[in-house]
Amino acid sequence: MTTTGNRTILPLQIEDLLLNQNNPRVEPTFSQRGALKAMIEDQGDKLVKLATSIVERGLNPGELIWVKDNGNGTYTVLEGNRRTAATKLLNNPELLDSMELDSLLEKKFRNLLGEGSTAPERLMCVVLAEDDAADEWLRLRHGGQLGGEGLISWSAVSKQRFEKSTPALQALDHVKAGTFLSPTAKATADQDFNLTTVSRLVGNPSFRNSIGISVEDSHLQVSDTDALARLSIVFNDIAEGNLPVSKVMSANQRESYGKEISNRPLPTSTKADSSSKTKKASTKSGPTKKKTVRTTLIPKALSIEFSATRVEEVFDELQRLNLNQFPNSAAVLFRVLTEMSVDTYCTTHNIPTVGTNGRTHTLRERIKAVTLHLEANGVRSKKEMRGIRAASGTSGQLMSVDTWNEYVHNQYISPAPTDLRKLWDSVESFVSGIWE
Repeated sequence: MTTTGNRTILPLQIEDLLLNQNNPRVEPTFSQRGALKAMIEDQGDKLVKLATSIVERGLNPGELIWVKDNGNGTYTVLEGNRRTAATKLLNNPELLDSMELDSLLEKKFRNLLGEGSTAPERLMCVVLAEDDAADEWLRLRHGGQLGGEGLISWSAVSKQRFEKSTPALQALDHVKAGTFLSPTAKATADQDFNLTTVSRLVGNPSFRNSIGISVEDSHLQVSDTDALARLSIVFNDIAEGNLPVSKVMSANQRESYGKEISNRPLPTSTKADSSSKTKKASTKSGPTKKKTVRTTLIPKALSIEFSATRVEEVFDELQRLNLNQFPNSAAVLFRVLTEMSVDTYCTTHNIPTVGTNGRTHTLRERIKAVTLHLEANGVRSKKEMRGIRAASGTSGQLMSVDTWNEYVHNQYISPAPTDLRKLWDSVESFVSGIWE
């Protein structure tokens, strides 16, 4: 137990925590069962995601649960009801039995809870004193920026900077250093530019080819002054409201937009000495010495002996397929190669692929099982398996299994050659280890 001022911080048993029956997220309820059901129905898949995150990574150490002492050994949760509800379900799946939930939603919870996963039985809580202005703290937590007094979320640019200078952020740096932005775009760029649409565009190979830019090892390359001018058109269009998101949602739309830009007149430079400055901008983010980048997903020098003919054929195609010309084909074949390798290993080593409840294990779960088996048998070390652990651990990230599935099923996801090369490099040790 820790005491700070008039507040106490201590771990509390999950069964001693009561959900707030007057939680602002949902309508007031008259029982703990009602409060839990209301939270599940309101949050739906978001609560499933949160529960998954708690299983995989634990609770965020930087955020305590805020509670009020009821004086009878129980505590009412003031802040952190979502985390508390998810943890209660993980510790006690039987709570779902009487909820009468949507069947699909209940199935998702039971699939997660049926994996033998563990969840924290105690949560770190701060007990707010009677004289603590709980409502005021909650307002500051959830009431928005409040002129700087409240919580200020990261802007789009801030998020990109956290991701260590993405190509979209580099594109912003390029055009800001150049002289082709319109006054409206320049004013927006100096404040905080929304880079979501830019990310979609620079991630599309056809669009990049059309305007004369490329991405190599996560560095945006702008080939010449004309390319910088065309890139500036994108920012001008966005700032002036001429490029709604709906216009570039699909890969075909982005390709068409790139061709449209390539046929437009180039914007006029706003400074007489634009020539020297744009040259400087075109090389700012890239290395001074251009290095050779392989054009295939799998290095041609890599040799693996396969016991399955189909897998060997897919591997051979990925060593010959030009990644810059056929990134979608390479992305789909990569997933095929990985899944067939994993399934072959599971069959060969009698690793279960179906749970006791009859549910087929997901690809993520099968990969985790194979990873553990390879490590336990000394085929690969934990250090060598770091890449595949990252891919099978955190969902929603660039290299995750979720993204592999998106390459196959999501019409709005366009794999970039650079990302695919990085993906293969991160899992090569895993795939080759399967066939040793």
